[in-house]
Order: sequence, then C-alpha cells, then structure tokens
Amino acid sequence: MPTTVLVEYTYEAPLDDAAVDAMVAKLKRCFEIAEVTWRSCYLSLDRKTQIGVFEAPDAHTVQSAHRMLGIEFVRSWPMQRVF
Repeated sequence: MPTTVLVEYTYEAPLDDAAVDAMVAKLKRCFEIAEVTWRSCYLSLDRKTQIGVFEAPDAHTVQSAHRMLGIEFVRSWPMQRVF
C-alpha cells in the first residue's frame, strides 16, 4: 500500500506558475521511475510556501527524488488522513 508523503517548500521570492510548472516537469520523469504520484499542490497566498502531497512506496523515495534533482525542500514526512 502506498504511503502519503507531505513535502514543504519555502521560497525567498513569490513563486510564479511557470516555476511550479518547471518543478513538476523536472520531477515527473523521476517520479514515474520511482513509482511516485503527485496528488496535490498547495501554495500560500503570498506564494512563498508550497506544500506537495505525494503517494509513494515510502517517504525516503520522495526525498531521494528531490535530492537527486537538486530540488530543495524544508521538510518531508509520511502522513495519514484523519478525517
């Protein structure tokens, strides 16, 4: 059963849609190989904080994909839906 993994990112300057699209494109190929699915993405109203929700075999797989591609993140953890 896949694990739901939350990844938090922060940015100095507000993130624009083109930057989000570029990150998705960069991660997509790696995620396909690692069996990671990007479920959703949330961006704060000031566009300086982003949360990604993924499904993967484990949290380490998601973290490794980010590190391998040089995509920085603040923290990441496996999670479960409560309600």
